[in-house]
Amino acid sequence: MPDPFVHLHVASGYSLRHGASHPAALVQRAADHGMDTLALTDRDGAYGVVKFAKACMAAGVRPVFGVDLAMAPLQVRPEAKKRATPARGGAFLEQEVAPGTWGLPRVVLLARDGRGWAALCRLVSATHLAGERGTPVCSLDLVAEAAGSAAQAGSLAVLLGPSSELGRALSQRRPDLARVHLDRWRDVLGNDAVVVEVVSHRGHGDAAKAARMLGFAAEQGA
Repeated sequence: MPDPFVHLHVASGYSLRHGASHPAALVQRAADHGMDTLALTDRDGAYGVVKFAKACMAAGVRPVFGVDLAMAPLQVRPEAKKRATPARGGAFLEQEVAPGTWGLPRVVLLARDGRGWAALCRLVSATHLAGERGTPVCSLDLVAEAAGSAAQAGSLAVLLGPSSELGRALSQRRPDLARVHLDRWRDVLGNDAVVVEVVSHRGHGDAAKAARMLGFAAEQGA
């Protein structure tokens, strides 16, 4: 009996320091487990897509193409930098992040059809052109621009996991701030295209964080 679980956030060896396996090896492993679908979501680019697609065709596995991108966080007002959280009724703010992409929030964008794949290609190019060489940083404005009519057609989906601003807000027990981030993405891609990614690698605190994400998703109808 095929495994009904589908991995939608997968890094190959093309994601330096985040993945180790060749795309074909990932596909073969999925096929060995009877999985009929697998996503490839390398960091900052679609580097292994061709090899991944060919391996999927040979193994009878349906490929899902995606990308894991660093996102520019909400800007901090200069007069509020010392506050970790806003006062009741105040504006939603976040801490500044050090240069580079290591401390930035991240999301996974998935193509749901050919139009979505074209939008992903535009987005990856725009992200690299907009940032400094070697440190590509995307933004919600770039997503909206690249998606265009694809967003209206539901051709793109986003996974907001523990590393996203939504996930970080929930880890800080700020569901009010998490709702703000959820609404911002829904405004760009539509309600059905925004997915809360529930993750547990069985590490310290993972189960509690996953439960918090799952509870939030159920509460918000995501």
